[in-house]
Amino acid sequence: MPRENEPTTPLAGVFEPAEHDIPAKARDDGLERLARSIPGVVVEHKGIAVALHYRAVPAMKPVLEKELQGLLDTHTNRLVLSHGRRVFDLAPASSTKGTALARLMQLPRFQGRRPVMIGDDWPDEAALETAKIGRASCRER
Repeated sequence: MPRENEPTTPLAGVFEPAEHDIPAKARDDGLERLARSIPGVVVEHKGIAVALHYRAVPAMKPVLEKELQGLLDTHTNRLVLSHGRRVFDLAPASSTKGTALARLMQLPRFQGRRPVMIGDDWPDEAALETAKIGRASCRER
């Protein structure tokens, strides 16, 4: 429920992700080509990040990881690779779920509020750490 006089519009456009996006060459030439070459691998575009899901072909994890590492070597100072449950996330080094939560908490509409973060995967760890600053946190594996 919004507070009195609080805008109810979505947060789209609050951040300027264009300068931090996955480079088009890495996204199009690397990830899309890789996914097309291995049936069962699915690319999920997440705005400034990309996920490569291999739930349908878990045996391909080592192959995918090696290919993604090669892609990272090309863009070493800009991108980071996170491992999830049968998913790899490729994101700008400067934009984690933790940095996103920290930025949100700086917006006027979130001033004085307490963040709540619920996650179930390794990429969520940074946001869980950000949310617990000065507070207790609970983690179950």
